[in-house]
This record gives sequence, structure tokens and C-alpha cells, in this order.
Amino acid sequence: MKDPGIIRNRLKISPPFKTRSVASVQKEFGTFDRYLWQFVKGKTIIHRVRSSKKLPSRRRSPTR
Repeated sequence: MKDPGIIRNRLKISPPFKTRSVASVQKEFGTFDRYLWQFVKGKTIIHRVRSSKKLPSRRRSPTR
């Protein structure tokens, strides 16, 4: 902030917001990877749709 040769806007020289968010997730879950895998219970989701034409036009109800 004191160096006149650099941009003095604090938002441009401080760590980005997302970086701090990932750091807090890593602190809580151990790794960002572990945090993400919890949403799919550790299993890979396999999409079998080969073409966008075969995608459903709307979301299906979970009871169908």
C-alpha cells in the first residue's frame, strides 16, 4: 500500500475472496476434494446422454 509504483486499491492486492473460501473449506473438511465428494456420497455420476437433443426438456420428478 505504501509503494507508489503499484496499484493502491486494497481489493486488487489482497487475496481474492474465493481463495479465502477454499482455505476455510480445507480447514473444515481437510481437503477441498473431500468437501466436493460429500455431495455425491463418494460416487461418480455417469451421464449417458450422448447428444444435447436427447436431454430432457425439463427436470423429472424424483418419484418417477
